[in-house]
Amino acid sequence: MSKIDWVPIWRALQQGDRVDVVAPASGAPVEQVEAGIAVLESWGLKVRVADPLQKPDPFFAHQDSVRWAQLRKALLARDSAAVWCARGGVGCLRLLPNLARLKRPGIAPKPLIGFSDVTVLLTALDAKWGWMPIHGPVLTSLTPGRLARGQATLMRDVLFGEC
Repeated sequence: MSKIDWVPIWRALQQGDRVDVVAPASGAPVEQVEAGIAVLESWGLKVRVADPLQKPDPFFAHQDSVRWAQLRKALLARDSAAVWCARGGVGCLRLLPNLARLKRPGIAPKPLIGFSDVTVLLTALDAKWGWMPIHGPVLTSLTPGRLARGQATLMRDVLFGEC
């Protein structure tokens, strides 16, 4: 596969980089979160999971205020290179008013990664700050057998600037 001819505004990830995991929408099965974390760690990344990532709830990972606080902290963290959403689902739209009020931080851009309902956050982040998010697999999709063959490797190659 040849390298892509565009350059994202965030720097390519490197082994040892920290990735923040947040749940701005729905909760996810713990075993899928753990499996996704294991994939990121196998790529040489250090994973920091929002604490507590989720609580038992049929629709949301947490209350809006907790989900927003965790997303905000991850986006503004100076020591992380990317923010990965654990899962899509209900709730992201409810965080938009908070994101709209947040001033662009004086830190290097980093990718926010996810899809489904997370797309509303990806679009807002690009429009508001000019950061280039990635409409890609949520963390729980990295669980073996959930993606088409080779897709997790392709995602890794994109993040590490190897495709």
